[in-house]
Amino acid sequence: MGKQIRTCSHCGQEIKQGTPGYYLNQNTWELYVSGRAIRFTKVEFKMFEFLLQNIDKYLSDERLYMYLWGDRLNPPEVISTKVHIYRLRKKTKGTGFSIHTVYKLGYCLNFEDPSV
Repeated sequence: MGKQIRTCSHCGQEIKQGTPGYYLNQNTWELYVSGRAIRFTKVEFKMFEFLLQNIDKYLSDERLYMYLWGDRLNPPEVISTKVHIYRLRKKTKGTGFSIHTVYKLGYCLNFEDPSV
């Protein structure tokens, strides 16, 4: 299934199709869910998008950290990934997306369509 580009009726910017019924707007850092917009910070958006690209796969703290901050001179503490995961869970609650943690494996984004 190829990428579909659509225009947001709210702001007129392009949005990228994710899971059916869900769209990510890379310009405004928003996830659109059933007509509702969930606003992320830049780091939260980048993390959610990376988890979505690897849906149903476990990503370690280290892998997420390197993806988000790489070799920056003054990166935040490693605990920062846990804080962002907490915030993503809170913001996406009730959307069908869930982030699971498995000790020594990492974090895994799953999707269950709430309308089914």
